[in-house]
Amino acid sequence: MDQQDLVNPAPSFGMPPRNAPSWVDYEQPDRSWERPNVIFLMVDDIGQHDLGCCGGDAIPTPNFDRMAAEGTRFTDAYTGSPVCAPSRSVLMTGQHAGHTRTRDNHTTVGGSWVEDEPWPGGGRRTVPLQGSDTTVAEVMSEAGYSTGCVGKWGLGDLTTSGRPTNKGFDTFYGYLDQAHAHDYFHEFLIRDQEKEYIPENQDGIGPPYSRESRPVGEFEQDGTYTHDLIVEESLSFVREHAEDEFFLYLPWTLPHAPHAVPEFASFVEDDWSDREKAYATMVHRLDRDVGRLLDCLAAEGIDEETIVFFCSDHGPNEPFLGDPLNSSGSLRGYKRQLYEGGIRTPMLVRWPGSVPAGRVDDTPWYYPDVLPTMAELAGLEFPLGDLDVETDGHSVVRTLLGGEQALTDRFLYWEFPSQGDTGMDLAQAGRFRHWKAHRVGRDEETELYDLSTDVGEEHDVAAEHAGVIGRFERLFADAHEESRFWPTW
Repeated sequence: MDQQDLVNPAPSFGMPPRNAPSWVDYEQPDRSWERPNVIFLMVDDIGQHDLGCCGGDAIPTPNFDRMAAEGTRFTDAYTGSPVCAPSRSVLMTGQHAGHTRTRDNHTTVGGSWVEDEPWPGGGRRTVPLQGSDTTVAEVMSEAGYSTGCVGKWGLGDLTTSGRPTNKGFDTFYGYLDQAHAHDYFHEFLIRDQEKEYIPENQDGIGPPYSRESRPVGEFEQDGTYTHDLIVEESLSFVREHAEDEFFLYLPWTLPHAPHAVPEFASFVEDDWSDREKAYATMVHRLDRDVGRLLDCLAAEGIDEETIVFFCSDHGPNEPFLGDPLNSSGSLRGYKRQLYEGGIRTPMLVRWPGSVPAGRVDDTPWYYPDVLPTMAELAGLEFPLGDLDVETDGHSVVRTLLGGEQALTDRFLYWEFPSQGDTGMDLAQAGRFRHWKAHRVGRDEETELYDLSTDVGEEHDVAAEHAGVIGRFERLFADAHEESRFWPTW
């Protein structure tokens, strides 16, 4: 494609329609397969280069490598946002960051007040999902699936409309709020709508907190590691529902800060910092637990009846970009940025006998596609009962199954409201085929990169393609809907 293709695109190019027909935009494949169980495992802050199957060599990840070998690795899959809560909101609602309800982890305008449990007397204003926001879980529940969420939710506290048991999940276990998740030795987790206390963690074992800083404390700590409880709950859900059709959403929190573990893994190098040792150990523990999850499916006899997705909610943190971990690999940027390193995620999909094994696919797709994809996997057709669904995504089922699908001729969109010295501004980014446009504020110059030759976004070619820039800027304007919680005017 050259510049003219973008200046005068085919009719299919532009913002996807937010309506039912955009769910499935190709001839239906032969449904010779039964609808599967679905496990969507999304971890927190992991980078492309942290996995061996994605080119990393600092951290042993045999089970991630196994998952890639037994399934398909998607090299050009993207999250919904460069930070936690809005990425989850995009995933759950199928609406991109310019439309979805929650667009940052907190707001200073309106919202619901949430006490920050680790910081007595502290709190933040957050924006939970509302009753009108249809989620993936509600869609799967409508299809007759048992639904569970185990991990970090981030889209509504106990007293809000957005708590998971209000948004389609039969059961929940884990952390409801971002700040609650900032302690792996916390005194309690949430089960459904109640606090469940952890006896071994009742004596203040977790690190001390202050309102002025991130958690501080030892990188190796004693007590019950909450991630281990979350994994055990995840495995229990699979065992208890092995005879059912189930949708299990696993937003596991590792390797998010604070970087604390019961003990460092044996492979870490002596000259690594304690933070690097802890982070690498967290990734290695994730790998171990992914192996346990896959083994559990086999033990229950549902391995070939279950599709498993693995990804991250956004890119890694800045401290892990350089040696020895090099978490972003060749990608520019990290968490809280809309460069590739902040929003491109490792994406592994495994479904023995249905998703091609050992395949590497560079089809671009992203979190708004998840809701319509789940709906099709569940065999749903419109209308969906009483559910009111508007999505910016397209089902990618044919791509998952190794078929051909026209997914490159569409505009992928991201935005992130950022508080700067002069007030609230709006970072925006978009992709169409190999073009990636990015600007850090609406009054800033728009950058343009050719990802086919410059995946690291090192060479801004905007000056050479004024027509392309003009098209992207018009699309940026069309894609953004103002939110009263994050005003940008």
